Amino acid sequence: MDIERIDLGNDQWWDIRAFLTRGMEKAITKATISSIPAIKTDEMLDPEAIKAHLYSQLAMVNVGAIEDVYLVMGTVGFSLSQSNIQITCQPGERVDLATIDTFDAVLVRKVLTRMYALYNSQRIMEDQRDGFFVKQ
Repeated sequence: MDIERIDLGNDQWWDIRAFLTRGMEKAITKATISSIPAIKTDEMLDPEAIKAHLYSQLAMVNVGAIEDVYLVMGTVGFSLSQSNIQITCQPGERVDLATIDTFDAVLVRKVLTRMYALYNSQRIMEDQRDGFFVKQ
């Protein structure tokens, strides 16, 4: 397994998978789709209207659920200091979201930002994204 270490300063680090696995991709897609507000099917909407509707509902997207999938599926291990206590997760150990939720949000955001950059570039190409809605 290829691993990338994110240096969080003060001898703290977070190891993540360097490559997106099929299982990760499926879990991220499922969390993303589950987090999107429903579109009323009683309306016949064209692709632009659907996009507009989705963008208008972005505040309702459960971003935390999506981030949790990235953290659980992408984390290999970490070592952080909290209140002079070293908290670690070694490779093969279960990633505990309740523990991660107690960490400094700035540190976790740094990890998530790297995960997004790394995994999203592996998930879908720009031309595929632009072609999501077929133009007729």
